[in-house]
Amino acid sequence: MNKDVLSEKQGIFIIILFLIATSTNIITGSSGKNDLWMVIILGFLATLPIAMICARLCDLFPGKDLYDISLICYGKTFGKFMIFIYIIYCIHVELYVILDYAFFVNIVAASDTPKIVSVIILMLLGNWIIRYKNEILANWSKFFFIFFIFYIFLGIAFMIPDMNVQNLFPVLYNGVGPIIKATFGVVSFPFAQIIVFTIYCSGFEKNASAWKIYIISLAVGALLILMNSVAGLMVLGADGINSTYFSSYDAFARINIGNFIQRFESLSAIIYTLGVFMKSSIYLLCITKGIGKLFDFEEYNFITTLSCLIIINMSNILHKNVEDNFHWIFNIFPYYSFLFQGILPIFIWVSAEIYMKLKSSNTRLS
Repeated sequence: MNKDVLSEKQGIFIIILFLIATSTNIITGSSGKNDLWMVIILGFLATLPIAMICARLCDLFPGKDLYDISLICYGKTFGKFMIFIYIIYCIHVELYVILDYAFFVNIVAASDTPKIVSVIILMLLGNWIIRYKNEILANWSKFFFIFFIFYIFLGIAFMIPDMNVQNLFPVLYNGVGPIIKATFGVVSFPFAQIIVFTIYCSGFEKNASAWKIYIISLAVGALLILMNSVAGLMVLGADGINSTYFSSYDAFARINIGNFIQRFESLSAIIYTLGVFMKSSIYLLCITKGIGKLFDFEEYNFITTLSCLIIINMSNILHKNVEDNFHWIFNIFPYYSFLFQGILPIFIWVSAEIYMKLKSSNTRLS
């Protein structure tokens, strides 16, 4: 079995978990305030074309990832330049994912522990699991999927006594501008990050439909994020979700049913840890594969330690505190990531369509 190819179920489960991984601790679209629900729906609709591009690339080049497609369409020189660009993107996102987690550990659990300790632990685990490529991580996602779903539905059910529907109103109180800005943020983090799966795997099994995988997983992921975020909004209110860094965690911390069911935030922290581990491992694999393609290595297992060391060292340089990290994610990253999540995927897709048409024409002429 090709370890770089996913089955239909594996593809759906791993993409859904990838999308909701960090949303279990941070309320998505919080800058939309009362209109958060509208922001998430618009973000899902805006990301659908990107998911379709991912599926189309799988159809055009079965068994090839985005790095391979770049080399085929643009040749060795410019193709490797495109690979280098996406390595930089993956390193950046990887850093934000693990730094979020490191700062979370510092704030809620171990304030005196240096953030580098959390980063090293994640990288050691990632270094082990990506040596098996998709084999373990895909099956891991299938196994833990039910735990994530159970956590979200159970948590929302327990939050019902603290919910206030009035926190959803008034609609459009702040105008359309903040909604558009918040939608842009939701698209960039996490929805359009779905583009990374064109790098993570070399496609899907023959009987699997890439269109079905990308669209269903995006829709289900968006629905789960919507439910979790709206529940958090109704509990904390518009001001509450914007006054704390880990707002979803704080919403779950309020669960207290008859002084019997409480401290639910402990489960939230465990689920968040599992999500961060999975998401960081996916990006780590993409970085490792990219370095391997850049230097024409057929196997890249021996590069995994190098990738981990790059992340560990850069995490100690980038963003010394949680304020800087979240400022970048919410105010700069949406515009920075648009190149990698929007412009370049469209550019590669158009190039791929032209390449296949020219190839087809040459075949007919010969």
